[in-house]
Amino acid sequence: MKPEREVPNRGNLRAADASTLDRVRAIGPGIRTHGIGWLGRRLLNLLSEPGRLPGRLWRFVWVLLYVGLLGSAAAVICLVNPRKRVTVFYDLKVAPVTFDVCWALAAAEYLRLQRGFASVRLVLVPGPVDGFREEDAEFERIVDHDTRRRRLDAIHKQVAALVPSLDDVVVCRSRCAATWRRIVDGCAVLPVSYWPALPRAMRPRYLLERKRAGDKIPLPFRAPPSAVEAVAAWIDALGPERSLVVITLRQFSYTPVRNSNLDAWAAFAAELDPDLYRVVFVPDTEVADGPADPRLADFPMMTAAAHDIAVRMALYERAYLNLMVNNGPHLLCLFNAHCRCLLFKVLTPGVPQTTPEYMRYLGFEVGQTPPLAPAHHRWIWEDDELPVIQREFARMVGDIEAVNTVGSGPAN
Repeated sequence: MKPEREVPNRGNLRAADASTLDRVRAIGPGIRTHGIGWLGRRLLNLLSEPGRLPGRLWRFVWVLLYVGLLGSAAAVICLVNPRKRVTVFYDLKVAPVTFDVCWALAAAEYLRLQRGFASVRLVLVPGPVDGFREEDAEFERIVDHDTRRRRLDAIHKQVAALVPSLDDVVVCRSRCAATWRRIVDGCAVLPVSYWPALPRAMRPRYLLERKRAGDKIPLPFRAPPSAVEAVAAWIDALGPERSLVVITLRQFSYTPVRNSNLDAWAAFAAELDPDLYRVVFVPDTEVADGPADPRLADFPMMTAAAHDIAVRMALYERAYLNLMVNNGPHLLCLFNAHCRCLLFKVLTPGVPQTTPEYMRYLGFEVGQTPPLAPAHHRWIWEDDELPVIQREFARMVGDIEAVNTVGSGPAN
């Protein structure tokens, strides 16, 4: 009788494969932190572990094949490619479907100018969970996958259109397709050393550190002329011209503790001199199509800006001053030199995305406005209480008037 063939333990194999993948994923961050020499030392240590040579050797060969061969192919194509562009990969395996894409696009424009290239391309790479990354249960409940797919059009593609040097947006159907795109568009890629098998997100730290080092960071967003004209017509229909004060509200179901203090904003708007200022509110996109809050009934509400990024951008450019709490749309003001903005409630205790520790991880200095911010753009690290809003508004108006900028641009 023939002896029974030994059947491998599939569970152990899967665990080994997962361990291998984890180690491969760690290569990119290790090189970025410790330099290319770290890779050689790491491979030598792995190969020298007793009893592990075959597995370690396989991993060594895999890394060489993936990084070496694909990287070489990208370099060759780059040499013969007559069109030079910066390609920024927004990988939905590690990045959220939010306005964080603004940082990626601004970084691409920075690199484009550094290299003297002609254009920028945005590549959206699908994540592993129905095209996205795995989120916490509460976010999954409020922003389901269908909503996130709509957000790719409503946020990512529309924000990309605000960058004049953008030539197109590519939506990859698979990570394999993204790998091919990485090879073809390999002349200048962000994030640095990005490959779909070694994904990473574009963090604010990339631009913040370069600004602190003395580099000039571009503020590339511009509203298209059609949106500028539409907003101008809408504002003119409200009556005689006043200095436009635009208040953007956060009224989102996810982490509602971060939402705008409606009592304070309504009181602030009511006390502004109507002969000097015209107040317009922009509601949160989630509630824009519902009835307006009764506390804001006396003020115009521009719901079109809640749904159309180009209109929102044109409204922010037209404003004498924008005011809002920490929320995705504030990045439109941060990366547009024609916008003035006061951002309140930067920190919210108990919310992982807005703790001091996480802000430092991203590269921000707690208590400071980001160094790349345009003139008359300030972060207020206090909650949006009425006395705080009043104080900071008066201070900013004084700063604007002191340099005689009122009426000097499209915001007025």
